[in-house]
Amino acid sequence: MEQGVQLVICGPSGQPVALVGCAWGAAGAPHALTDVAVKPQLRGCGYGREALCTATSYPGHPVGAGWLAFVDPNNSDAFSFFTRCGWQHEGLDAGMRRFATRMPARR
Repeated sequence: MEQGVQLVICGPSGQPVALVGCAWGAAGAPHALTDVAVKPQLRGCGYGREALCTATSYPGHPVGAGWLAFVDPNNSDAFSFFTRCGWQHEGLDAGMRRFATRMPARR
């Protein structure tokens, strides 16, 4: 049984610009992002935000209760990224900064 997906996000040219990993939570629980990566030369161009929106609204996800992401406390770029995207910082969880959005996972 699948427990998540790795989604490749393509730009207007059809070329890959980002990769987003998703781990599905149990029924009624939030899903989690396992990684978000944007081609280095395209960072700061809005592809990360677009990738995040595309991945969390992907219709192939089972129904979930929102999304979580965990960020290394020393990764200030990722902290800023999730904050700018409107995710809520919920403090430390097992040594990682926990971010959440209540945007439901769509079916």
